[in-house]
Amino acid sequence: MELAKKYSFLFVSAAFGGIQTFFENLQKVTSVTEDIDSVWMTIERQPKELIARIPPFSLNATLRCGLAAWLRIRALEKSGRKFDAAFFNHLVPVFFLRQFRKRVPTVISVDVTPTLLDSLGSWYGLRPPSRRSLIEKLKHKLTRAVYLDAAYLLPWSNWVRDSLVADYGIEEKKIKVLSPGVNLQKWTRPEGSRVGRPQDGLASEGAQEKIKVLFVGQEFQRKGGDLLLKVAERQEFQNFEFHFVTNNFSGSHGENVFVHPNVQPNSDALIALYCEADLLVLPTRADTYGLVLLEAMAMGLPVLATRVGGIGELVTDGVNGYTIPVDDEEALAERLRLLKNAELRLRLGQHGRQLAESRFNLRTTADAIVGCLKEAADRKRR
Repeated sequence: MELAKKYSFLFVSAAFGGIQTFFENLQKVTSVTEDIDSVWMTIERQPKELIARIPPFSLNATLRCGLAAWLRIRALEKSGRKFDAAFFNHLVPVFFLRQFRKRVPTVISVDVTPTLLDSLGSWYGLRPPSRRSLIEKLKHKLTRAVYLDAAYLLPWSNWVRDSLVADYGIEEKKIKVLSPGVNLQKWTRPEGSRVGRPQDGLASEGAQEKIKVLFVGQEFQRKGGDLLLKVAERQEFQNFEFHFVTNNFSGSHGENVFVHPNVQPNSDALIALYCEADLLVLPTRADTYGLVLLEAMAMGLPVLATRVGGIGELVTDGVNGYTIPVDDEEALAERLRLLKNAELRLRLGQHGRQLAESRFNLRTTADAIVGCLKEAADRKRR
């Protein structure tokens, strides 16, 4: 009996917010794949290497993280480790690995391109780029070289795919749109519970049900937490409960507002908050995607979000939730009034779970990534 071919793969992450959560989720479901031998590496925001703490490397995330990735991968190869292919969940760790990219086929997950990120402006701490500057031209050239060297590019959304084609001239045949997905085994509402209903049955006679709104976002201002807080202060929403999962809450709040700091991604505490919620609201001003929206959908919650980045591809009005324009307080209030209807919340939440199962299953994402790595490795061998 012929034994299955064993592949040696390298998985590398830049520890940036949601993409690190995706990386950790991916590792959990991929670790059970028997025909691959993998090394998993995370490049911290502040790498431990001494040279990464010295200017100019210490002053720029791309420089310090890219250098750290180069040093660690070089050490692995010097120790005798060889890889059939490598997966990178961000551009930064692969930026300075030109010779490695020539030897080892790379697959890169892309949540945003530098051109799209520049368009989101100051919310990400970026200065407006000058298209004529030599630095911007060099950055664009180096970025395009990384994309061209890759065996496959896996943008999270069509928004990103279109930028890869239009802004960087990448051939569509090497691009596969692939959502990061959500772990549907971990993120699932307890059987028998209903969105908009107390989990132990109907509210007692004469009691008025509290509608629980959940907001999840560490960057309170960028994610629009302050806008939601304004709506929470209105008299008409005093029978709502607004739960903010963030470490950066700012502003005063009334008795209907609850703040939950230090809640970790994928933690039991976070899942419990989703279980208790009736809907998730993310009025973000600038975003590339929305992993929290996938989590909410998996939990059977309707979602209310702004149409920025790739979010418009996740939320369909009247199907699994609603979208609103950025900074439109009245539109946010109007949709919250609409979502007072428990039956509507239930229907939207059920559709959201169905979408999570059909389009955003982490298991499907993991299989697709491993499939791309194997194809790239086999092509290189031939």
